[in-house]
Amino acid sequence: MVLMMRSPYVIHRLGSIDLTKTKPFTTHFPRADIHEMLSADILHQLIKGTFKDHLVQWIADYLHITHGETRANNILDNIDRR
Repeated sequence: MVLMMRSPYVIHRLGSIDLTKTKPFTTHFPRADIHEMLSADILHQLIKGTFKDHLVQWIADYLHITHGETRANNILDNIDRR
């Protein structure tokens, strides 16, 4: 079957199909419009901005104050490596 799909005849026949005139089989499916399914995830952005970015910066500042520049950079490098 795989060899048959690679034959020049099959490639020639598939190459002659105009894909601009074909419709996907999901055209009439309810809730299958990709433009409606993709939306901004405000909650995700809020959590990422508030917790991840803020927390990472806060920890970096804490490590620099507590352990000094060199040791804090070593600790952060070890965290990033994992």
